[in-house]
Amino acid sequence: MASILNQEGSSKKVQKILKKVDRISSLPDSLLVHILSFLPTKYSVRASILSSRWKHLWASVPTLDFDVDLPFGEPYSDMNFVDRVLLNHELSCIQKFRLNCKEENDLSRVYTWIGVAIKRGVQELEIDINQGEWDFSCPLSLFTCPTLVVLKLRYGLTLSTVPRSVHFKSLRVLHVSFNFPDNGLTQNLFWNCPVLEDLLIEGNGHSNEEVNFDLSTPAPLKSCKLDLDLVEGIFEYNGNETVINAPTLEYLTLQEDYLPYYVLENLVSLVKADINVGHCCIKTKSTKQHADRVLVILREIHTVKYLSLGPSTMGALDYAEDNELLLFTNLIRLELHVKYCYGWKRLLHLLNSMPILVHLDLKKFKCWRRDEDNAFEDINFVEQEVPCCLLMHLQEIEITGFRGLNDELRLIQYFLKNGRVLHKMAINSCDSEGKRERDFLKKLLKFPRGSVNCEILFSEELSMS
Repeated sequence: MASILNQEGSSKKVQKILKKVDRISSLPDSLLVHILSFLPTKYSVRASILSSRWKHLWASVPTLDFDVDLPFGEPYSDMNFVDRVLLNHELSCIQKFRLNCKEENDLSRVYTWIGVAIKRGVQELEIDINQGEWDFSCPLSLFTCPTLVVLKLRYGLTLSTVPRSVHFKSLRVLHVSFNFPDNGLTQNLFWNCPVLEDLLIEGNGHSNEEVNFDLSTPAPLKSCKLDLDLVEGIFEYNGNETVINAPTLEYLTLQEDYLPYYVLENLVSLVKADINVGHCCIKTKSTKQHADRVLVILREIHTVKYLSLGPSTMGALDYAEDNELLLFTNLIRLELHVKYCYGWKRLLHLLNSMPILVHLDLKKFKCWRRDEDNAFEDINFVEQEVPCCLLMHLQEIEITGFRGLNDELRLIQYFLKNGRVLHKMAINSCDSEGKRERDFLKKLLKFPRGSVNCEILFSEELSMS
């Protein structure tokens, strides 16, 4: 009897599922096609086996999304699948074409597929080729495609792969990766983009030549990210320069390991900046004047409301000698990343330059040096004046990577004592054994607090008030 009841119950469940499937199948074609457009193309094609209702829907999906792993000649080759889809796809206009392709595939066919997408008025094109030593070039027609709104090329462009004649009249988003980038290459690619709003330039390689960029543009650029890995031999040259002139820019990210001289002009609209410049070995590979360049950047982005400084930047600040006062009159949120046992020397200097700071986020990475317990010894908490933000505006502090070390205890004690309007301090521990946590909690209860309303959250589990 129980078995019969179980069978009846299972049957009812199947019927409910079928009803739900029927509800989906009863939707209009336009809505079903919209749903399929969020899936990789191989899955939208597979949906054709569900019923005759779904058989040809995939051919009307405006988004084509391919991951090509199996090369030509393999059984059920992914390359053959792409060929069949493009041959049978019914739309004359492709909204988005995405291709992720490994180097062992036939790149001449990739060239053809991109050409097909261009001829069909593609609006969003994303090409990611793990090419190794291959030198791949896109069709020349790509660089004058009038319909492109989004272009993302991740395969290591070189000077030989970008033509002199480039014009993207509709392009708003440009993300490109370069091998051995230089100013002529980058300018040639993005200068003729009159409506460009989002620019990402990634560069990698080893160079003993000076590397210069001029990212000035008449376009209404809102977001700019420069991510370069060029460290080998680069410290021998101090003539490297990066110029950014963008009066409409709102978001700026600088990520590089050679710290050129920055000329930042007209950044009057800047709201958020993420700065991680310089190298972890800057103390041994460079000069103090070279490290001072990070302060030039900070002075030119003083209008931001949100600022993140990476571990390389914090290390360069430790080593810099320029003591001219910084002033961030609009900054309300600061995020600091420290990876090694330096990077805290200018902590109070920074806080003194941020009078209305509301939220402070300190992210500390594990340190392998033996003197890690003394990372804050360079900060004289007694003699220095308490920053204005601690006395009047700083409401939330979050510390990540806490291990219960002496330097961390000194800093937390300082914040609790002087944070007059502090509402919350969150301490996220990475001590797996918990012994230091327990010892710290005992000490924490004895720390004086400048704010009676301050709530302490420890490891997101223990709350004390």
